[in-house]
Amino acid sequence: MTSWFMPFFWCLALLTRAAWAGGDHDHSHDHDHDHAEPLAAEARAVSAISGGSADAPWRFVAVSDHTEVVGVLQGRQLTLYIDHAADNRPLEGATSASQVRLTVKGRELPLRAQAPGTFSADWPEPLLAGDHAVSVRVQAEGRSEQLDAVLRLPGAASAEPDHDEAHAHGHGGNGFTAFIQARGPWGLGAVVWLLAGLLALVLAGIGLARMGLAFRGWRARRRAGARAWLVAGLAVGLAGAVMPPEAQASPGHDHDDEAPAAAVADGLSPRRLPDGRVFLPKPVQRQWVLRTQPVRAVTQARSLELPAQVQMDPQAGGRVQALVAGRLQPGPQGFPALGQAVRQGQLLAEVVPALGTLERSGQQAQLAALKAALAQAERRVQRLQALSDTVPAKEREAAGIEVAGLQAQVAAVSQGLQARDALRAPVSGVIASAQAVAGQVVDAGALVFEVVDPQRLRIEALVHDPAHIALLGAAGGAVSRAWVQVGEQSVALRPLGVARSLREQALPLAFAAQGPGVSGLAVGQTVRVWVQAGVPVSGHPVPAAAVQRNASNLSIVWVKQSPEHFEPRVVTTEPLDGAQVRVTSGLRDGDRVVTQGASLLNQTR
Repeated sequence: MTSWFMPFFWCLALLTRAAWAGGDHDHSHDHDHDHAEPLAAEARAVSAISGGSADAPWRFVAVSDHTEVVGVLQGRQLTLYIDHAADNRPLEGATSASQVRLTVKGRELPLRAQAPGTFSADWPEPLLAGDHAVSVRVQAEGRSEQLDAVLRLPGAASAEPDHDEAHAHGHGGNGFTAFIQARGPWGLGAVVWLLAGLLALVLAGIGLARMGLAFRGWRARRRAGARAWLVAGLAVGLAGAVMPPEAQASPGHDHDDEAPAAAVADGLSPRRLPDGRVFLPKPVQRQWVLRTQPVRAVTQARSLELPAQVQMDPQAGGRVQALVAGRLQPGPQGFPALGQAVRQGQLLAEVVPALGTLERSGQQAQLAALKAALAQAERRVQRLQALSDTVPAKEREAAGIEVAGLQAQVAAVSQGLQARDALRAPVSGVIASAQAVAGQVVDAGALVFEVVDPQRLRIEALVHDPAHIALLGAAGGAVSRAWVQVGEQSVALRPLGVARSLREQALPLAFAAQGPGVSGLAVGQTVRVWVQAGVPVSGHPVPAAAVQRNASNLSIVWVKQSPEHFEPRVVTTEPLDGAQVRVTSGLRDGDRVVTQGASLLNQTR
């Protein structure tokens, strides 16, 4: 029995010693630290509290209704970032050190201008722990403000524990108490689990011992010895399994999280906080050109986004078509080019009529007969003029009228053989389309040119939703406002009317577009039209680029809580126009929503 109980108790003693060992790896060099200078002690204090390096920066923030100031102390250099509180723009009017005054505990520090809204100064020596009253006076952009703040620097005692106290905790007379205190809430749990494991092992050992007494002889003892080592291995495995993770590794033995903590706690990099907010230092905001916008609730009619197409205004545009079949020839100034301005009545091209061989020969024969009859009539008039004394005046007048009629017939037939169909501009405007090539043969009614006025167009929108059809079709005046987005400019549209019949199960709406902004549209172009109709709805308009998606695929916007902290807000939105959306829930009046750089902020981890 003794042969297999001894390994068991030895393993149990080793497990108990390993579980209760606490503190650091090695305490042999605890007293080798010399007392460093006060500045070095301050640096260690900063490092200990921030979790970063000895160069970890400290901050103070001062905010007014118009201006916000962030001071960053890194080492002995203090940097001031002065921005507009509303839109987060740097205070561009503050470009000289004479416009900003920095006072620390009543002592004014000289500033150096680095960029608009950015200044630096040297922190006065010595770098003492405690609260430092800071005052910043800004005189720029026609406004003078004084912003006060407190910069708190911790002391060395708060950052590093006393060596004697740490030594007492690590090697004191009561190791069990040190074990409990070092592990906090997990200490008592570790002891409970350990005692439960020991009890289970003792009971298992007693049972196996009683089982071993039943065997006799040398083989039985050998088997009992093998079982003893088996039981000892089982004890080691069971104790390791039931021991909690906090009891297996003491606070000084696990360094897996030290590198990430130092990486994110330096105060110079953006990071996502545990509550979902983002800490974004001012230098990063300047680099990202982050901008915000205060929001206010407005009441507007519900907006509908409709597909539409640009069309020619029939009162300010026209088509040039050939009246007869023939061959195209350019006018005196050649064929007009696309986009060329033309005047009403300007000759654009000519069409030489296409005549058949028989038709042309018949016209030529008719012309020859008319010319012969005209020659005879002219000679008869000459004879009558010579016999004017004997011939009555009535006959002479009849002969003259016959000659005039024959001359008119000859001119008409001759003009028919050489006539050209002149294609002229019906209105003043620009050439929107042209299908003219020299020598091209066209049919009667063929479209050759289109002339439009770029300042006057029409837009036809189609409504496919039955609910919207009922809303807009019930009353033609239901549309209170309509516009189309042309680039970054919204062009207002004037509602002309609503059709009373469906076209391919869609209800057409006609709008007139006028003004300089319409010149960016082309006939036949597909656009999106926003229409306001129905009962007014209250909401906060924000730029469409401000709305992002979170990990749950919900719509969010980023709200600025403080100069360097931003909070995600889950919102519900609906279309407002091409550049904005309306937030119906999730925002309050006065919230500063990030409108530029929101996508970069949303990617911060």
